Amino acid sequence: VKAYPGAFVPPLTCKSQIKVMMKTAPTAMMQHMKPVDNVTEIRRQALEEFLS
Repeated sequence: VKAYPGAFVPPLTCKSQIKVMMKTAPTAMMQHMKPVDNVTEIRRQALEEFLS
């Protein structure tokens, strides 16, 4: 995980939201992402999209 300036450790609520998002992987989100065989890659892209 990259360290963003001024946001090295996200608040606990954000961490919880990220964990929930990573577990659920909403179908809507998956639909407008390009298909990636590696699930880890998909989750990484989702996380980067969430943080950007």
